[in-house]
Amino acid sequence: MLVGFWAAGLIDDRYSVGGAHDWKSIWLYPAAFAAVVLVLFAATFRNETVAYRSGAGARHMIEHARSPAAQSPMRDFRPRPMRLSILTAALQELTPRNRRDADPDLAIEEWLEFARSCAAPISSSLRPCTRRKAMCRRGTA
Repeated sequence: MLVGFWAAGLIDDRYSVGGAHDWKSIWLYPAAFAAVVLVLFAATFRNETVAYRSGAGARHMIEHARSPAAQSPMRDFRPRPMRLSILTAALQELTPRNRRDADPDLAIEEWLEFARSCAAPISSSLRPCTRRKAMCRRGTA
C-alpha cells in the first residue's frame, strides 16, 4: 500500500503545476495498470472442470445422503458459560453511550435487575453481593 501511495504522489507531482492538476494524464496510470491486470488475469486463469457421476453410483450417494442414518445424531442442549469479559462488553454495547459513560457498571446492573424480574438464574460471578463479601474478607474492596 505504501508503494501505491508513493507512486500516486510521484504521478500527482508530475502532472500538477501551480495547484492545477491534469486529471486526464493522472488517471491514465491507474487505468493502464487495471488493463495490465485484466490481461494477466485473462491469460493465466484456468477454469476448473468437474466431472459428475452418473448412473447407479450417483443414485446411491443421493439415497445415502437422504437416509436418516446419514443425519447428525440429536444431542441434548448443553449451555456453555460465556467468558465474563465478552458478556460485559456485549451488555455495555446495548446501553446508550451517554448513559454508559456516566456509569460504566450500568449495563450489568440493568441486566441483573432484568434477570431478577424474570426469575432467571444468575451466575454467582455476577452476584454483586457475593463478590463484594468475598473481596471484603480478603481486604481487597
